[in-house]
Amino acid sequence: LSLSLISTNSNNDNNDNFFQEKEKNNDDNDDNEDKTIEEKFKDLLLKFELLEKELVNTKKELEQVKTQLRIKINHDTNLLKTMKEKVKNDVNEIKNEIDLMQDKNRKEMVDQQSINLTVQKNTSKMKLFDDRIKSIEEEFTKRREMEIREQEQLEEEEFMYWLLDYHVNTSSCKTLTTLNLASKDLYSLIPTFGKCLPLLESLYLQNNQIKNFPNVILPLYNLKTLIMNNNHIKTLPERISQLQKLEKLHLSSNQFSSIPPSINKLSKLKVLFLDQNKIKSISDDFGEGLPQLLTLGLHKNKISTLPPSIGNLVSLQVLDLGSNCLTELPPTFVNLTNLEKCHLYSNEIYSIPSNFGKLQKLKELSFRSNNLNSIPSSFSKLTNLEELILSSNPNIKKVSNNLVNKLPNCEFVV
Repeated sequence: LSLSLISTNSNNDNNDNFFQEKEKNNDDNDDNEDKTIEEKFKDLLLKFELLEKELVNTKKELEQVKTQLRIKINHDTNLLKTMKEKVKNDVNEIKNEIDLMQDKNRKEMVDQQSINLTVQKNTSKMKLFDDRIKSIEEEFTKRREMEIREQEQLEEEEFMYWLLDYHVNTSSCKTLTTLNLASKDLYSLIPTFGKCLPLLESLYLQNNQIKNFPNVILPLYNLKTLIMNNNHIKTLPERISQLQKLEKLHLSSNQFSSIPPSINKLSKLKVLFLDQNKIKSISDDFGEGLPQLLTLGLHKNKISTLPPSIGNLVSLQVLDLGSNCLTELPPTFVNLTNLEKCHLYSNEIYSIPSNFGKLQKLKELSFRSNNLNSIPSSFSKLTNLEELILSSNPNIKKVSNNLVNKLPNCEFVV
């Protein structure tokens, strides 16, 4: 029984302890819950304050937006009002312009009617005036024609007296086709020369004292022969090409230092003599405009080379280049296949193109007084050759028998 009582007491003590601890734990838990609630309440307060601040800020922003909207609405309202006023003013201006234009059109219609009446009234006056002008012009034309005829008569008379001064007698210069003024000691020609000789075909002016080519010749469009040897002319005008019918041009014994390039424009030229001048060179385009040239005389000048264009003279029959300073012939020389007479005497030629035999129409050929070393074998093809002069070439002593036999009709001078 004592043990049991002890045990029971012990159990009771234990139970008391348990309940005490439990109660203590419950109190602790209550304290913790109170703290948690307090903290949560504080958090809620903070959140509320933040929300309240945000609400205040939002209200402010809304107020600002409202203010801006009011300003914009007021501005747009004013702008719209201004635009309406402008449109209204524009419409009024357009209406006014339309009214003005209508008034102007009405006035112009009235003015046009007035103008039409004025024009109708003046038309008859203008017609009378035109008729009067036409009559005056006709009268003026007749008088002018009479003056021209009188002037031409005076010029012709003056020209006739001028011819008489040089002992040239002619009944009419209008029909004159040939005029010989050679050896008259002329220095120039009368200004009306070309106008007074419309049909002139041949003009002889050699052996005078003319220094400048007389341009008064240029109106002689029918001129075919012009002889001006033995003067003092140095050049030709570009406008000499006006003499398109010119066939013979003699300019030997003048003062030319080169062949005038204007000669290339005389496309119908057949005979050209420039002997005994001071020509040193020939232009590279010489011959390009002379397809009908038959005779070319250039002896006693100072020509040292021939341009390749010399081969363009395909119609050439007579060529005289004697007494110059040539040392050789260009390869194109053999293109002169119509050549019949070729004088190359008194030069310094030392070689002849090997195909020289292509010039098969040659009848006379002179290489006298040169420096030839040999004769090309192609010479045997010159079957029409009648005279071959090779004298005064130090290295040519004789002609081979073979060449002599192949050219039986040729006379050799060595």
